[in-house]
Amino acid sequence: MVNQAYSRGNKVAGPDQESRQLLNALQAGLALDARPFKVLGEESGLSEEEVLSRLSQLKDNGTVREISAIFDTRALGYKSCLAACRVPPEQMDAAAVVLNQHPGVTHNYARNHAFNLWFTLAVPPE
Repeated sequence: MVNQAYSRGNKVAGPDQESRQLLNALQAGLALDARPFKVLGEESGLSEEEVLSRLSQLKDNGTVREISAIFDTRALGYKSCLAACRVPPEQMDAAAVVLNQHPGVTHNYARNHAFNLWFTLAVPPE
């Protein structure tokens, strides 16, 4: 039911099927290797150059915000939740920008629902 993803308030165009497969492979893990994108390419049937080019395009168009380590927040004592709010459709971009200013918000999505803007939030134990 996701209508439109938001990345720091910017609307994101959906990636093509090959890029989706690449993103899924990337989300599953990046090899601890001197050339991790080469390994990712080999696993995805792409050259290292094509992986880097696609990821660069996905970053430029706002689909990918960053590639970084993800820590197990529960193991670190953090609490996280999925939250939703009602936002007038014409204010979705502005609302996403405000939400994303919180350091614990990792992403948000517009949805076909009465609560039309959903986001994740993680906060430290204290």
